[in-house]
Formats: sequence, structure tokens, C-alpha cells
Amino acid sequence: MKVGILSLKGNFNRGIGQGVQKYIYEIWNNTNRLAKTRGDSVDKIEFGYGNSYMLRKVSFTLMLGIKSFNGYDILHIPAPIMFNPRHGKETKVVTTLHEFALIRKDSPIYTEPRREGMFSGYIGRKIREQVINSDYIIPNSTQTEQEAIQIGCDRNKIEVVPHAIDDKFIYTPVPERKQNKRFRLGFIGRIGSRKNVKFAIDSFKSIENQKIDFEIWGNVVPDYAHAVKIPEGEDRIQLKGFAPEESIVKIFDSFDAFAFPSLYEGFGMEILEAQARGLPVITYAKAQIPDEIKKYCIEAKDERDMATIIMDLKENGYAQRTRKEAMEYAAQFNWNNCAKRTMIAYKNAMKL
Repeated sequence: MKVGILSLKGNFNRGIGQGVQKYIYEIWNNTNRLAKTRGDSVDKIEFGYGNSYMLRKVSFTLMLGIKSFNGYDILHIPAPIMFNPRHGKETKVVTTLHEFALIRKDSPIYTEPRREGMFSGYIGRKIREQVINSDYIIPNSTQTEQEAIQIGCDRNKIEVVPHAIDDKFIYTPVPERKQNKRFRLGFIGRIGSRKNVKFAIDSFKSIENQKIDFEIWGNVVPDYAHAVKIPEGEDRIQLKGFAPEESIVKIFDSFDAFAFPSLYEGFGMEILEAQARGLPVITYAKAQIPDEIKKYCIEAKDERDMATIIMDLKENGYAQRTRKEAMEYAAQFNWNNCAKRTMIAYKNAMKL
């Protein structure tokens, strides 16, 4: 079996970020390693010209209509693109689905009606067509699988392959957490409307206990800056900026609990990262997060409920049995398992 994983030049680099880019590197690295032991091959196919990301993206899209990808049994698109590239008659196009923000204009990540411009609407339609016209779909969760079926994908041509967390979250020793003089709640992620950080801030502001801190790590989306403006004199809440990848485990380990009030996640990697480090994770009960990811989360119905949960964790701690079960569960989401299941998906696609 000969596989080609196709993406924009630079996306196969290690350590350039979380989410889709991290997935592209890890899935290529791990399937390539497995393939060598089985007599198969997995190539990375990358192109795109120019110094800026936008130039590379535009040239990549233009070149898709010119280049031909014959000779591959599987052409894997690790994130949906605007159209399927030219390929051999026997080649199966496999597309990985992460979430549906660009495919559905009624995406649940938006709490208010979204204006759809002509250009963004066109891109969304083309991406949706590419997904539906793929020979096989690999959603990252059961929730994304159901959404794929809703937009018209054939349920018989779908294989759910959960994504994973980095080994450093799983195999780095977890420090023993003792009762600190100050309880530290944390958040790590992109700070925008989808992540709903204002919900956690509003909840935290209602807590009168002065021995609790809330550290918020991540870049703030400009349009959302007003929502996360910290009131003057409220020094318990701190916007810490971008969390460096080399320090990410240390940052998680500095928390006593993790707040993740996101409205929608196709997967929810940060949840598993926090649980792998032994942290209780508080989510928003009305959020759309895959059941298999939020299995060990503590769900808050509203801001007042989240404040109550935070105070309970401070006063009574996190049950050791639940902590252990959550850590062991999170450890199952590793890149080796993801690669094995992806190779199975390739084989199934070839049988069609």
C-alpha cells in the first residue's frame, strides 16, 4: 500500500502549534514509522511557494489544479481543502475531518447569527463539496462523524479515528499536588468567542474568596478583547499571553484545576492534556463536545454553578479514584493508537 499525505509546505514541521498542524506532523510521522514495519509506504507531499503563509496557501490551491497524483493507493487530505486534486483512477481520496466551522454556516460555535460574505460562503461550499466527494472520511470524534452524516457523507465510508495528545503529557511524571495557600484555576487555548472564556471570568468574579487565582494563557482574538477585559483592581485574574510549547506541561502542572468553557469542540485536546496531568476539568454543560472526550469532565450549568464547583474543589480536593481513572483514560489517546487506526482506515478505503 502506497500512501501520500498532502498538505501545505511547512505543515509537516514539528512544534509549530496545536490543532490541525500538530495532527499533520504527528499522523505522518507515526503512520510512516508503522508502514516501514509492514512493507507499506507513507510519503509526505508538500508544496506552496512564497515567504508568507497566505502566499503559500494561494499557490498551494492553484497548484492542486495542475499537479497530478498518480501512483498512490491512498491520497490522504489531513484537513479539508477546496477541491479534490487530480489523481489516478484506482487512488482513493481519504479526508480527515476536525470540525465544521467552515462547512456549516449554522455552526454551533456561534451564539449569534453569522454574516456570511460572498468569498467565505464560496470557500465553505467548496470545502463541503470536497468532503462529500472524498472516497473515505476520517472524523476525529463520534460527534464529528454525526455532523458529517448530516451534511451528506455516506455513513458506510466513515471511520472514526480519535486524535491524540503528545507523549510528554502522558509519560512525564505528574507532581504530587499538595494543598497550596492559593488555589490556582487555569485555562490554555485561543481566546475567542468559541472558547467562551468570558463565561469562566464572569463565574470567577462572583467568588469572594481572595485565595484563588485564575491564570488565562493564550492569544486573544482582537474582536474578543473587550469580552475578557479584566476589571481594575481584580488582580486575581491574569492574562498571561501565549503558552510556549516547551513550557506547556509545566504550566498545566502549576494549576489545581482547569476551566474549559468552550461552546464547541470537534475533539477537545486541551481537556485530555489537563486530565493526563491529573487535573479536574470544568466544562460548560450546554457545550457541544464529544461524549468520549468529556467523559470525566465536571459540567457547569451556568456561571453560578461553575463558581460552586471551583469552591468545592478548593475546599474538598479532587477524588483520587476519579483522578486516576481520568489520567488512565486520557493516556489511551496517544499518537501510536491514532496511527494504527488510521492505517486500518486506509485498508478499509482500498476495499471500496
